[in-house]
Amino acid sequence: MKVIRPVVSGTMWRDTVAQPSRRRFVQGLLGSSFLGAAAVRADSSPGPVNRQEELHGPVFNLVIEEIAVNFTSHPRMATAINGSIPAPLLRWREGEEVIINVTNRLRETSSLHWHGIIL
Repeated sequence: MKVIRPVVSGTMWRDTVAQPSRRRFVQGLLGSSFLGAAAVRADSSPGPVNRQEELHGPVFNLVIEEIAVNFTSHPRMATAINGSIPAPLLRWREGEEVIINVTNRLRETSSLHWHGIIL
C-alpha cells in the first residue's frame, strides 16, 4: 500500500493509505492459502502414510509390521501392512484363484478383516 496524499482532519494532518481493491484482497487471500498449503506439505515428512498401494494377483505377499508415523508432531508406532497406511488394495477378477501370503512381524498374534472377500 502506498501513501496517496496528506488530508487535514480537524487541526491534525494525517496520511491516507490506499485500500486494496476487492480483487487484490481476494488474490491475497488465495495466495496466502496456497502458501499455507505449501508450507504444510513441505513440513510433512515423506513416507508411506496415506499412500495406498494397489496390488494385482494372483499371488499377494503381505507383511504386517510396526512403522514410525508422525500425524500430530508426536512420533508414534503404528501397525502397517507392506509399510503403508492404509493397507494395500488387492485386486483380482471374480472367479480367479489367488494366493495370499501373510507374514506377521508383530510381537503379538493378529488377524485381518477381509472386506468383500468370501473365504
